[in-house]
Amino acid sequence: MTSSLSDNAGVPTPGDLISIYCRCRGIPSSLPQLNFYLALSVFKMAGIAQGIYVRHLLCNASAPNAAQFGQSVEPLAQVGLQIAQRCQTVCPDG
Repeated sequence: MTSSLSDNAGVPTPGDLISIYCRCRGIPSSLPQLNFYLALSVFKMAGIAQGIYVRHLLCNASAPNAAQFGQSVEPLAQVGLQIAQRCQTVCPDG
């Protein structure tokens, strides 16, 4: 059985979140470079996870589960790359 956040009552869909964000910012709801910013945010998460993991390796981690962050670096980077490649095919000039 698969589930997603949108299966839970009260959790907005990604489209709803984009619409709310754009309305609050007073900008058009069409975001042609959305994939670029999504890829950037995922790469940032990978970088943060790598930093937490390195602090674990240096015995300087503040989180007791810091070792687990090492497992998320490569998958996050792969997702970021997939999103970036999707952006390249959709908006090569952006």
